[in-house]
Amino acid sequence: MLLSFRDLPGRALWAGVFLVPLLVPPYLWTLAWMRLGLPSHSPGLAALVLGTCWSPLVTWPALLAVGRCPDSQADAVRLTRGEAMLWPALLGPVSLPFMLCGALAVFCLATVEYGVPSLLQVDTFALEVFTLLNGYHDLAAAGRATLAPLVLVLALAFLAARWLMPRVGPLLHPQGGACLKLHLPPGWRLPAFLVALLLALSLVGFPLGILFREADRFSLALWEAGPDILTSLLACSLAAVLALLLGAWLAAGRSLALGGMALVLLAWPPALLGLGWNLWLGGSLLLLPLGLAVRFLSLPLLLFLVAYRMVPVSMDDAARICRGSLWHRFVQMHWPVWWVGGSLVFALACGELTLGLLLSPPGHATLAVRIFNLNHYGQPDLVAALCLVQVAISLSPMLATSALIAMREAP
Repeated sequence: MLLSFRDLPGRALWAGVFLVPLLVPPYLWTLAWMRLGLPSHSPGLAALVLGTCWSPLVTWPALLAVGRCPDSQADAVRLTRGEAMLWPALLGPVSLPFMLCGALAVFCLATVEYGVPSLLQVDTFALEVFTLLNGYHDLAAAGRATLAPLVLVLALAFLAARWLMPRVGPLLHPQGGACLKLHLPPGWRLPAFLVALLLALSLVGFPLGILFREADRFSLALWEAGPDILTSLLACSLAAVLALLLGAWLAAGRSLALGGMALVLLAWPPALLGLGWNLWLGGSLLLLPLGLAVRFLSLPLLLFLVAYRMVPVSMDDAARICRGSLWHRFVQMHWPVWWVGGSLVFALACGELTLGLLLSPPGHATLAVRIFNLNHYGQPDLVAALCLVQVAISLSPMLATSALIAMREAP
């Protein structure tokens, strides 16, 4: 709700800060909180970490819904029911389908997350599948263990396609008239700023401060993990390019049914995906980038789908008639989506642990795997140092994207 108010002090800064938990791998936040001596074997702590990490997948769709709501509808609610009923009568029902779509994505990601349950020693579906594949090499048992969650996700995807998407779709079409712009009540700017500051410190500042306090021997950490950093940069960059190209191509049809397909992709266990790629392309250097691209294809696919549906069909037809160039229609008209989608895929691919363990080329490893191994070897100072390096690598593309968009949109 805070970010929906246009006059929130430092709104652009808070928007970026609250996106950080999504860009930084969940296991890094887990390592930070474990430094405080919090108990392991805690499903509640695992749920708390995963919920805070992926909360932007719920908040940002809600912000999109509020920003697309026509101002005329808000004026009608104000006149008939009063300002106090604006959220319960209009903005809440409008944003609820978007938030539920985001919550389904969070559920799918949490179902197959391996790093956080492994660190906290919590028995989960993802941990069981990884053990069956990597420990016992039992593909049949892993496949049977995967069936029930996949059936559940297919049912949720069907629900999303039948109930949620028809309610989400109308707001994605071009809206007539001005869109709603919310403003804080008089005297509420300072309290809102303090609440945003408290949330930022608790979600981002405090965990990163713990890692910074524990970090030491940066030069040794960089020297030992140098090849792993290079492997991560190359593999994740190529994965981002592949996911963007495939996502833009699939979303060109503007079909909302792709939202259900995206949920299925998110819920497919990375361990099973990694084994499948190993069987088809065993030993190839392209194995890791391909696996990462398929793993996180859903995000650019959904971003492009939203962007394409927000453009009037008449404008797309005019661009096709006047220019006749696919580059202009699908790249130049949507260039921010390419940059934002690529930054998201890069950041999430950098933190993917399961595919890094299964698909890394022989003699190589990703930075995520290096951090995970060092944590088991009992070197907390090197782990904290490499965690901060991982944070810097994950955030750099999005920071560059934000600066580029700000420069392009500046008058």
